[in-house]
Amino acid sequence: MLSVAAISFSLESFKRINYKRYGLCAFYIMILRVSFNTIIKEAKIMKKSILKFCVVAILCTAVLAISVAAATGNFGILVSEEGIAERTELVQSYDVKLLADENIHVTYDKSRSVKEGFADIYKDEKGNDYIYKNGKLSGFYSNEIKHPATDAAPIGKDAATEIAEKWLARFAESSDKYELQSFEEKENYGQYYITFARKLGEIFTEQSAEISVMYDGGVKYVSMFCDGKYDNVSEDITEGVTEDEIEAYASEQMSIIYPDKEGNFNMKSCCLEQDENGYYIAAYGDFNDKFETVRYDLEN
Repeated sequence: MLSVAAISFSLESFKRINYKRYGLCAFYIMILRVSFNTIIKEAKIMKKSILKFCVVAILCTAVLAISVAAATGNFGILVSEEGIAERTELVQSYDVKLLADENIHVTYDKSRSVKEGFADIYKDEKGNDYIYKNGKLSGFYSNEIKHPATDAAPIGKDAATEIAEKWLARFAESSDKYELQSFEEKENYGQYYITFARKLGEIFTEQSAEISVMYDGGVKYVSMFCDGKYDNVSEDITEGVTEDEIEAYASEQMSIIYPDKEGNFNMKSCCLEQDENGYYIAAYGDFNDKFETVRYDLEN
């Protein structure tokens, strides 16, 4: 006969499952955990016969959950506290072509749980990371570059941007649709931080790329976001919308939210984004020395 202690111990392993991500199976497992917690609290006052009945009922619930999961393929993937996911049936290696003529062979190392699902990390023979999402190369991180290149002579904005554009072409589906959004130099690190993004009308979208170029021309990392998401979205969606209009709207919203405070919204940037309710423009900026985000809805 299974003891309550043994079953309670097995339930601890379920705590590692990301309930929000894994749907119906996790829902049933959650019911299983809650039910057992209730049983354990009441165990001191319950008769053995009633306790046995509850154990059988809960085990039946677990069997039902597993059956549903088997039918839908929605088994939970275990994720550690460090965000490492136990993924199986992945492509174990790729041949990546960056700037050189030869292909770089990379092999699977591990996976991490991220907002969009999972980031599968592959390594080359030098230990550099190549990040894939849904089977698509979406990032790079150099582990060869250990220290800031502060001793090197700065190559300058034009040269750094040209290097970043060449790397962008290896990652983006349509790099010609990206425009330079921002350029920042960090002298203490000997790095340039360059951001490209897809633009619709006058508004940049969340389809973007961040590339870090060192003073000596080496590339520290490449991060792609939502690549291809807005390539087929009509520019009409932002027709007539300007950054000045968005900033003025954000200031109006601040006066409504904070009627006792004076001042204008100092917009730092804005971005076309999408959620379950449709497309909107997110305005990011400061109001009275406090960071604020204002949503500007579009007609979808």
